[in-house]
This record gives sequence, C-alpha cells and structure tokens, in this order.
Amino acid sequence: MRNKPLLIIAPSARALATIARHRWRPWVIDHYGDLDTRWVAERVLCISPDRAGRFPRDALLRGVSQYVEFAAPEKLACVVGGGFETDPDLLQRVGEQVSVLGPSAQALFSIKQQLSQILTALSESSGLRVPRTLTGAPAGPGLWLLKEAGAAGGAHVRWASSAAQAGPDTYWQEFIPGGSCSALYLADRARCVLCGVAKHLRSAVSSRAPFRYEGAVVLPTCPPDLRPQLEALGVSVSRHLGVKGLFGVDFVLTAAGECVPVDINPRIVATLELYADSEKLLEQHFAACSGASLLYSAPDKQPSRVHQVVYARSAWAVPAGLNWPACVTDRPPPNTRIQADDALCSLHAVGDNPDAALCALRGAARALSDSLARHGAHVVVGQNAATYRGDEANVGIKSG
Repeated sequence: MRNKPLLIIAPSARALATIARHRWRPWVIDHYGDLDTRWVAERVLCISPDRAGRFPRDALLRGVSQYVEFAAPEKLACVVGGGFETDPDLLQRVGEQVSVLGPSAQALFSIKQQLSQILTALSESSGLRVPRTLTGAPAGPGLWLLKEAGAAGGAHVRWASSAAQAGPDTYWQEFIPGGSCSALYLADRARCVLCGVAKHLRSAVSSRAPFRYEGAVVLPTCPPDLRPQLEALGVSVSRHLGVKGLFGVDFVLTAAGECVPVDINPRIVATLELYADSEKLLEQHFAACSGASLLYSAPDKQPSRVHQVVYARSAWAVPAGLNWPACVTDRPPPNTRIQADDALCSLHAVGDNPDAALCALRGAARALSDSLARHGAHVVVGQNAATYRGDEANVGIKSG
C-alpha cells in the first residue's frame, strides 16, 4: 500500500492523515477541513455534520463515490475514526464501495445494542469488575450516568438525575469513582498486544457537557500491577468481538488499583497520535486487518505526549493572518465562525513524564489564551489546564 491513496473518514481526520502521510497519500473526508489537514492530505472533502453531529448519509456516500472514481481502476483502501457507532449500517454501505481496514459494522452494532451483555461477558472471561449497565432507569438509589448508545466525544454523558432525560438510544451506567483512562490495543487472529495507556484530561469546566473529551496524556510505561488486568481485558475484547487491528477500551482506575472497563471503541482512537511509534502501529493495523500476523512489540518506555482540545467560551470569527503557535493543530481556516462550546483547535506538548508534559501544556495553554484574547477570542484553556486530576469516573469517552 506504500504511496497508494488511503481514504480517511473521521469527524476530524488531521491526526490520522498526519500519521499516514509518510507511507500513503491521504484522501480525507471530515467535518472541518482545517489548515493542518489540508497541509498533510492530498485531497480533502469537508462535509458538515447534521444536527446530531454525524455525517449525513447521502452526502458521505456521494463523497466516497467521488474518491472511488479518482482511484479507479484500483480498489480504494479506507480507514475510519469515530462517528459510525451510531449508524453501523452506514459503515456497511461505505464498505460496499471501498475496502474498510478496521471495525466491522457487526462489531459496532453489537456494542451499540448489547453493551451490557458484552461487559458482563468480558467480566466473566477476564475476571474484572464491570459497572452495572441498564437500558431502563435503575429502581434503587445510587449514582448513575446517562449515556447515548454509540455516541462519541463524551458530550452526551450526563448525570442521570431523572428518567425525563432519557431518549430511545440512552442507557444508564453505574458511576465508578476513579481515574478515567484509555488502553490502546493491537490484535490479529491469534494474539492481542497492549500498546500503552493514556490518562484522560479532566477539568470539568463545562456545566452543559461535564464529561466531554478534553484530551489525554500517555504514560511512559504501563504500571506493573495494572498490566495483567489490561492484558486480560484486551484478549477478552478481541476474542469476544473478533476485533482485528487497533482498538481502545476506556476504563476507570479505582483508588484500590482496580481496572473497571466502561466502554469499548473497536476502532482507531484519538490517542493513537500520542504514541511515539504511531506510524508503525498504523502500518501493523493495516497488516492485521488484511489477515497478516502481527510483527509488533510495545516499547519498554516512551515519552509522555499530551494533547488538549481547546473549546471556545464564546462565538468568534477566525481572523485572517492569525499567527498560531507551533504547538497548535486543527487550526480553522480564516473567517471560520466558531460557536460557543465548539472545539476551536488542539494543543500539544511532550515531557519525560506526565507531570512534565502537563507543565509544558499549561505554559502553552496560557500563551495561546493570551494570544487569542488579543484577537477577541475567549477559550477554555489556561488556568483550567492546571486543574487536571485523577479522581474522575466512568465517563466512557469515545475519543476521535
């Protein structure tokens, strides 16, 4: 596949296009068409999301058809990010035109419709505790979260204060106190490798979306007492769902050191770009999805990379000639209208350990906040970046 076109479909495709560009020619379909995506991709088609934040079915299928014509007579390979969990049938339709190297529509459908049963099965096979997950309002007391089946980004997660909040695709999940984390795995037909662990950033500064995805920092190594739990979890997921290639599992790390899985992402996740060997991981993902055996082992240690999503505090139009700092990606084109609470851009930093990476991130956040304020933009960064803590709960963030 080297130097061949690769179709990337994701709400924001910049990270995947950046990772892929040294071996493939990225052809992108996403929602934003930001400056960085246009810099690294050979072709970019921007399709605005519908009111539910998803790709409109007809527009996406037309876009895929256009790219298929560009690639003819060769079969176009495709990799997807988030956004298909709520509509697995759309992924099936995409797969009728291109070769999707990633999750099957059946795997996405199973997680959307049968998450409670899947978590129970994983508990039985791995020995790990899982949260109670219900399709109807819980009868007894306790703290519960209300989530939307298949939704991504964490903005859909809220406290389950009343049954009036529920919709046709919502479900209740028991609140588990602890640190919100994500494990990245790579699987083929015979084995599953734990690639690493990332800790979600959580400042809880948005009252309307307290559990939305804010970013993550990769740990240099997996804690020794956590590794056996996560390895057993990854093997159970890959066997139960038949997942091949890269996938992620969100879990809560309790104060007692217990790993409690809360959600499954049977696809490439946003934290992939934080791994030092992300290019190798993507190459192995394609090999595994094509039926080859894995030729991968995770490094003993890696730098702590961190990214943070920067949200707009109020509406703002991006001015022409804005000098963005080098640590910023996902930069919107000039004259883009950003609404309050929209994702504006992303910040990046790196350090020898998570504390050093977060320290660098806080400095970058303050510099960006001051710079944007001079142009009339007010964003959710700066001092909030110093409030990240590890006492959050099972928000079940679907990154990507």
